[in-house]
Amino acid sequence: MKRIIQMTMLLCVCLLSMNAQSQAPEAPEPKKNSFYLEGLGNGIIYSLNYDHLFSMKKHPKLGVGVRIGISYGNYQSLFGSSALTTLPAVAYFSYGKKNCLELGPGYTSIFEGKYHVGVPTVRLGYRYRSPGGFMLGAGVTGFIEPNGMWLIPQLSVGFTF
Repeated sequence: MKRIIQMTMLLCVCLLSMNAQSQAPEAPEPKKNSFYLEGLGNGIIYSLNYDHLFSMKKHPKLGVGVRIGISYGNYQSLFGSSALTTLPAVAYFSYGKKNCLELGPGYTSIFEGKYHVGVPTVRLGYRYRSPGGFMLGAGVTGFIEPNGMWLIPQLSVGFTF
């Protein structure tokens, strides 16, 4: 009987240690705020952006994010020099923690001199968030117009906090 109890105890210890080894440590939660410079994309030429990610407790890889940005510059065209300001705003769904796929609608307000136009957008992108705070993103933005959609690539670099 003593031998059966010893074997049962040994088996329990082995099973517990195997279970502890099989559980990989979870990746740390991604940082929720980002500040970055984006080339092309929703800001058309460039934009400086602030982004906040809301993660879902039950599904930690899923998240919903919002972003607002601004760009300004004087640009030369066929009709002379003009100031162009853009204000892109985007809401998006995110899948992943460190390497994320992002998809979402947006709206870019474009101001040129006394003229203003708003353009709905859609965005598909990839974002890498390092645990140390570095952020890198790439993707494509579609500007939706009555005659169709035109696509602009995007590349962003910044930091998370």
